[in-house]
Amino acid sequence: MTFYLKIDENNIIRDAIEYPFEGYTEVHLEETHLPAGINGGWYRWNGATYELDEELKRQADERIKELRRQENTDIIAEVIDNYTLELIERGML
Repeated sequence: MTFYLKIDENNIIRDAIEYPFEGYTEVHLEETHLPAGINGGWYRWNGATYELDEELKRQADERIKELRRQENTDIIAEVIDNYTLELIERGML
């Protein structure tokens, strides 16, 4: 099957589509489906096929965890701020 890959300067696959598009590399593979997450930034193109880069995957997983922790922290801070404003409005602070 023919796929079109957006490959960066480090041979990391950034996107994968099934139609020609400017800036994408045409590749012919035996597979009819690419693995889930191939456009997640942790697969590399070696000139003939894609390869999972475990270190890139680990880094991406860590970044996702950090973003989720930050999101949770932001949500908690917002709830505390809203509660504080409510207490001020009620004259309780």
